[in-house]
Amino acid sequence: MRILFVGNQGNTGYRFVRWLRSEGVDARLIFPANYRHQRSLPEWENPALKEAYPEWIITYRESRYPYLIPNPHLKKEARQYDLILTTGFHILPALSLKKPVVLLPVGRELSQMPFWSDRLVQELHSYLYRRRAHRISLILTDQEDCLWAGRLLGLADRVIRYPFLIDQEEIEKN
Repeated sequence: MRILFVGNQGNTGYRFVRWLRSEGVDARLIFPANYRHQRSLPEWENPALKEAYPEWIITYRESRYPYLIPNPHLKKEARQYDLILTTGFHILPALSLKKPVVLLPVGRELSQMPFWSDRLVQELHSYLYRRRAHRISLILTDQEDCLWAGRLLGLADRVIRYPFLIDQEEIEKN
């Protein structure tokens, strides 16, 4: 099985792909080259990566409207994989890839994003999310807000309680 992790919010993708690869799984990480948050760059966890990423980390130039029009490079790359893992706001581009998607929510991407109504752009994202939500194959979470959001979105049968461990002390330092 080949697994592609789309997005790297909080280095979730980097950690999961590194672990999967250590277990012999053919897994890669793909994320936009223009991430704004340092904590979402692999070199935040491994400073040696600042010079160059290994072949299993792929970056791409994000399109102007990444949630509306999936990046052609992302679509092309995804064709080679059997399963998509994702987290964060990359759920929307991932759901447009027409592959099984496993969501590992780490914030508000399941509990708030599908219900936004503050601004027109947010409403559009929210609408697209709700339209594509049925494509989520599995949601791994232990967050109570994600459990009820899964029920509201009609995905309760796809939610599995799975604790996601983070290094809170390291996050607070940076």
